[in-house]
Amino acid sequence: AGLYFDRSYKLDWVILDYRSALEDLDKSIALDPKDGMKFWHRALTYGYKKDFLKALADRNKASEIYGDKATASFYVFSALLKEKAGDLKGAIADYQSAIKLDNKDADTYYDLGRLFKTKMKNDDLAQINLDKAIELDRLDGGSSTTAYAKVFKGEAAEAIALIMERIEKNKDDAYRYKWELHNATCIYALAGNKAKALEYLDKSLAA
Repeated sequence: AGLYFDRSYKLDWVILDYRSALEDLDKSIALDPKDGMKFWHRALTYGYKKDFLKALADRNKASEIYGDKATASFYVFSALLKEKAGDLKGAIADYQSAIKLDNKDADTYYDLGRLFKTKMKNDDLAQINLDKAIELDRLDGGSSTTAYAKVFKGEAAEAIALIMERIEKNKDDAYRYKWELHNATCIYALAGNKAKALEYLDKSLAA
């Protein structure tokens, strides 16, 4: 079971062969059906394939096995799956469960704010959660999360300025540099500037 499970990681994240990864995970689970991590990893793989209902089924099975040991990240992943599957109320509940377990994670507040803004059309709750994301992100040293939150708050110019600062700051760190170029692509796209988004996508690929 362990060998099949280990190989599934290589197939998923090195070769990107999700079909073969699922075959190995099926074999691993058949040999050891009491390991929640195996169901968790198969849920991730189904998520990569955009088969969100199967991903949720495996997430639920992992939850049964883990019981009260589920972490905040477990609920965040579940919320993302439910959001993509169209279960918005379930997604909100899972984001809120994640916050109860870890109320210092800026990204969770950002995701919840983004959901309220784009899917629920609730600007008030969106504002509260996006502001909290920015506050926590700054306390933690700051990251691109603040820029993403500002785009959804309607502050695109500030968001772009922040990402440009991060690109300049990380130009000597190859990994961070190309990642911030990618973030600039996303920020420009969310701000509605397709030309700039494509320009920074090219820069990211070149890096």
